[in-house]
Amino acid sequence: MTIEEARTGLSVEIDFKEKTFWRKSDANAVEGTILSTDDIPRGSLKGTWDEQITFTRASSHPRRLWQVNPYPHDASRYYGFTYFAASLNGISPTESPDLPNTDSRRRPDQRLMEEGKLEEAESEKHRIEELQRNRRKRGADRKPRWFRCVRNGSDGEGQEWEYTGGYWEAREAPWKDAGEPLW
Repeated sequence: MTIEEARTGLSVEIDFKEKTFWRKSDANAVEGTILSTDDIPRGSLKGTWDEQITFTRASSHPRRLWQVNPYPHDASRYYGFTYFAASLNGISPTESPDLPNTDSRRRPDQRLMEEGKLEEAESEKHRIEELQRNRRKRGADRKPRWFRCVRNGSDGEGQEWEYTGGYWEAREAPWKDAGEPLW
């Protein structure tokens, strides 16, 4: 994976190492080299995606950039999510008015699942999928509003999207929904 910082042009090429029968120590390993715009190495990243990542500049000691937080004591109740992952779908009362109706955190099936109402969540998910199928059949499916696809991933490399502007301006006024409800 290559990540590029748009302002400075610095980039990092990250390799995710595969665990093999002979090299179990590579399980979940992540390594990367930070490059300048002239492709000169500026430092390296090393660690695992599930424990910690360290940064080392050419002649310095490693510095921990990230370390996983411990799991909640009742993690199995929350599908094995960390505190952070479990909080991603939350909406605080202060941010609720600033979110469009299309924000995925407003999905009723997800909310029901989080509340442990699995049968209701399954029924709601089925209803949402039927709405989606009907929209597609009629050619009324939603299109991205603030992003455009600049590279389609037909080569197996994934898609690349670019922000086209307008989100923050639209957020200043009360949300006006463009199209049929998603949920």
